[in-house]
Amino acid sequence: DCLENKVKDKCDDLTLEQQIFTALAIGKCKTEINEDSKDSECWPKSACNIKSTAQAILALGGKDKAEKWLFKQNATSSDLIWYLQIDSADETTCKISYGSSYTITISEDKKISSGAGSCLQLSEGGYWLRVSSGECQNKEYSISCNKNFITSLLYKKSGSSTIYVSEKLQESSAEGTLTEKINSVCFKQGTACNYEGSLWATMVLEGRGYKVSDYIPYLVAMAEDNDKLIPEAFLYQLTGEFRSELLGRQKEKYWDESGDKFYDTALALLPFQEESPSEKETSINWLLEVQDKDGCWQGNVRNTGFLLYSVWPKGAGGGGGEEPGLDCAIDGKGYCLSRA
Repeated sequence: DCLENKVKDKCDDLTLEQQIFTALAIGKCKTEINEDSKDSECWPKSACNIKSTAQAILALGGKDKAEKWLFKQNATSSDLIWYLQIDSADETTCKISYGSSYTITISEDKKISSGAGSCLQLSEGGYWLRVSSGECQNKEYSISCNKNFITSLLYKKSGSSTIYVSEKLQESSAEGTLTEKINSVCFKQGTACNYEGSLWATMVLEGRGYKVSDYIPYLVAMAEDNDKLIPEAFLYQLTGEFRSELLGRQKEKYWDESGDKFYDTALALLPFQEESPSEKETSINWLLEVQDKDGCWQGNVRNTGFLLYSVWPKGAGGGGGEEPGLDCAIDGKGYCLSRA
C-alpha cells in the first residue's frame, strides 16, 4: 500500500531504477520504462548501459529486441589466465594439434615433459599447459594419447592464486581424440568488460532461455574483486553453487556490503524466492521490525520495491490468495527442476 501511494500518478517523476523496481514489485510504471528506451533496444535512451537494460527486460517480462541487443554486447575478457589439463592413470604420450602438431609425454607423477608450440607453454610446476593470451585463446586444440586420458580447462584471474576448474571434463580411450576450446566472454560497456552489468545481464538472459555458460568463468573468477556487489547471489542462481558463501555473508540479521543494507538484503535473498533458509527468516523478522509505520523502508521507493519483489514476490505464496508459483523447467524425463 505504501509503495502504491508513493508512485500513484508520479511514475514520470521517478528515476529509471525506481520505475524498474516498482514495476517488479507491483506492476506499475511500465509505460514510463518503455518510453525511456532507445528504439526499444536499450536503456536509458540518453546513455544505454548493460545493467539498466537487463533490469528493464526483467521488469517488462522480456523484450525480444532488447534481449538481442543485450546478447550482442559481448567481449572476450583479457583478465583470465587459462590452462589445458591432460591427465592419465599411466605414463602416456600425447599429440596436440592446432594447425601444427606437437608431442608431449606425461609421466606417472603427472608432470608434462615440455610445452606444445607457441600457444601452449609449460605452466609453473609443470603439471598443466598455459594457453598464451591473444589469438591462442581462440584456437581449438585436438588431443590424442596412447593411453586412456581425460582433458579439462582451468582458469584463474590474473594475479590470483585461486584456480577454477571449468564444468566440462572429457574422457577418451587410448588413441581417441578430444578437442578443447576456450569459450569465455563478458558483457562490455564501451570497449571494456563491465562486471555488475555482466551479473545482471547473465542472470536475466538465462531466465529468458539464452545459453549463458560462456559468461560463467568471467563472473566466477572476478567475484573476489567485486565483493560489494554480492556476486554470490547471482552465481547461486546461475550455477547452484556458492550457496554457503552467500548465506555466510549475512551480518547477524541482514547483508551490508555496499553501505545500503536494505538493497543488499534484497539482492542476497533474490535467489531464495522458492527457498526458506533460516537466514532468510532472520532477515524477514528484522525487516518487519524496522519497517516504517506506513509500510515502506526508510521511505525509499527503490529499496521498498526491491524488497517486495525479492522477499515477498507476487504469486509466491501469502499474497492475495494466489497459489505459490513454480519457477522450473521440465527436462526430457518429465521431472520438475529448479533453474539452479
